[in-house]
Amino acid sequence: MRLAPLAALLVALPLAAQPAPADSARAVWLAPHVAPLDGLLADPASAAGGPFLDAVAGARVVALSEPTHGDGAAFLVRSALTRLLHERGGAETLALEASGLTEALPLTSPADALARIDSVAPYVWTTAREARAGLAYAASTAGSPRPLRVVGLDVTPQTGGAAAWDQVERALANAGALDGRWPEVRRVLGAYSRFQRPAVSDSLRDEIEGAVADYRAALSGAGAEEEGLVLGGFLAAAAQFWVQRSTPRDRQMGENVAYLARGSATPLVVWAASSHAVRRLAAVDNLDPAWSYDEAVTMGDAASAALGDGYRAVAFTACGGAWGAAPLDLPVEAIPPPSPGSLEALACAAPFETAAFLDLRALAQTEAGAWLNAPLLARPLGYTEMRAGWPLVLDGLVVIREMTPARATE
Repeated sequence: MRLAPLAALLVALPLAAQPAPADSARAVWLAPHVAPLDGLLADPASAAGGPFLDAVAGARVVALSEPTHGDGAAFLVRSALTRLLHERGGAETLALEASGLTEALPLTSPADALARIDSVAPYVWTTAREARAGLAYAASTAGSPRPLRVVGLDVTPQTGGAAAWDQVERALANAGALDGRWPEVRRVLGAYSRFQRPAVSDSLRDEIEGAVADYRAALSGAGAEEEGLVLGGFLAAAAQFWVQRSTPRDRQMGENVAYLARGSATPLVVWAASSHAVRRLAAVDNLDPAWSYDEAVTMGDAASAALGDGYRAVAFTACGGAWGAAPLDLPVEAIPPPSPGSLEALACAAPFETAAFLDLRALAQTEAGAWLNAPLLARPLGYTEMRAGWPLVLDGLVVIREMTPARATE
């Protein structure tokens, strides 16, 4: 039998497995703009942090968001970026996707501060060694001249303690706004804040929503905006179940972020899931005919509406590896190689060891980088490839060479 020449066999290989010429050219162009963060993990004073700090300069809010709740390597890099933003970027507040607007810092000692943070921060971060490194850093600043205070921005039912309700009630009484509707509002929304799900008719929902709108207007007029936000959070925690989507929760979180940013003369660092932190999620094609993001409204949308260019969303993604979290019963799942031509495939072709930063916002505004505005495959949302003009959705992307599952705290 006559064997085919080797050259003929190579030509017969599937071309789909090789990068298209246009993709190769894009990867070559992109490579110098993929800024390695490797040195930052060993030394927060490293020059490796410079491109990231330049990208977020002037921001009121820098949201650092994770693809899933089991991204150990991303948690570790995010902890380093949080320290960088505090030590060299001027940030003095870390806002967590956690309960309430409860200030955890400053306290008298790092030990007290860490215990307080553990009491309000989500289980997903307090049980992950890599995420807790960032929380421990914040606690270590307690009592220093520039502490990194920690607050919550979420509306989850953990905010439903009697003390928070009493705080709102006192503020309403001081504003002269308590009326006959209050007992029913507190009864119904208080039940939801305690993980109960009482049956609520459409007419009662309308009455509660109307009462809360009136109460919030009165609180705002009396200078009690924070109590109004807490009350809005109680409503949002219930309304997300009434409408069976997270829109009420996201809108309130965005309003909380804007409030915290307006009250601070320094940048605000936010930790949240990417599905909350991004903007214009409705512009993302998830490539799944069974569902879509068409009606999605995120925390990032609400915060951007209030703060404009002052809100910056930075998401994480990975070239490969695995994610998972044993304390959350999230099994370890491998992350497959990115598709040719995807944003990850292009960025991962650049030379970096552990992690790198891509300033989508700036690059997309250049003539040579305008192609980034066209729909591209990427997977910053749970490692599922989706298509979007990503600079509309994100300002920056941190690319992890090899994701690792979150490790349990010792």
